[in-house]
Amino acid sequence: MDRNRLQETSGIGIGSSLQIALVALVLTIAITGQIAGDGESNWFEGVQLLAVYLILAVMFYYLPRHEQIAS
Repeated sequence: MDRNRLQETSGIGIGSSLQIALVALVLTIAITGQIAGDGESNWFEGVQLLAVYLILAVMFYYLPRHEQIAS
């Protein structure tokens, strides 16, 4: 019985991680497509892309851990 619960909790954790990664990937693709859609680039667009990546990195750093959510 304990093994089934361990597999279930592992599956939930992996599923949640995959969903968050998928949302971040879709967001990154959408923003990059908007920036690069006109075929031209300048330094300000590059800074905007770096800011988006920095925001995503900070968001992932401060996500609550699974142990914090369970308690």
